Amino acid sequence: MKSPSAPRQDVYAYEQETGEGPDPRHLIFDMKGPLDSRWNIEALRILQKGFEDAIQAKEWIVARCEGQSPLYWKDAFTNRLKKLRKHWVKGQYKVKPSGERETHEEWKLRVKHQEDEELKKSRHLSRRTSVGVPFSSERMHSDNRTEVEASYEGS
Repeated sequence: MKSPSAPRQDVYAYEQETGEGPDPRHLIFDMKGPLDSRWNIEALRILQKGFEDAIQAKEWIVARCEGQSPLYWKDAFTNRLKKLRKHWVKGQYKVKPSGERETHEEWKLRVKHQEDEELKKSRHLSRRTSVGVPFSSERMHSDNRTEVEASYEGS
């Protein structure tokens, strides 16, 4: 993922209270620093405030948004930033043991492999929940059973 991170010198200056914070018109997170840095906390505050203002002004209609507490939104935006950062970090070029940066082709293969593994895990987890669900008694005793359903009764 090629999305940018906030410039280190800007983040450092803000942390030292000698520079400006995140720009609300061009909001960017510090993906390389800790999630609880002053920069990221301020960026999340700006994002949350803009979102809440838009909902109150009825600019956005989002199901079940009205009446949610500010703490709810803070938690929701923080969790979203955690997920975003996790994917951003996975998508960065890695350094090989030889000290060289991986090529674009190696990067594409690595990211594709990671995506395939995540999809495989998701399929396994969803299969486990659906395989354990028994047939309902209504379907088991119905006169309109399929051959497959009838074969389950016999085993």
